[in-house]
Amino acid sequence: MTIELSLIISILAVIVSIIMAIFNITKASKKDNKQEAATLTTVIVKLDLLGNTLTEMKAQLQDYRKELQELTERVIKAEQHIKVLNNITFKKKEEKE
Repeated sequence: MTIELSLIISILAVIVSIIMAIFNITKASKKDNKQEAATLTTVIVKLDLLGNTLTEMKAQLQDYRKELQELTERVIKAEQHIKVLNNITFKKKEEKE
């Protein structure tokens, strides 16, 4: 009877150990899933922030391009006026001579 009792206690101990191991594995898995979800959420937020920053930078770049185009047009007009003034000035000098 003592052998049977010790055998039953051993089997019960193994069963309880297996149940506890399964419980701990599922608990750890849930904890890992929560950590993964938190990490994934953080990554998504950071990517969204980067996307917004990139959009703002593109808008600024377009503004700079427009401003550069306007300045280029002003330089071209100024060069044309200088050319006309030089032609007028040199023609007057040539006519005086």
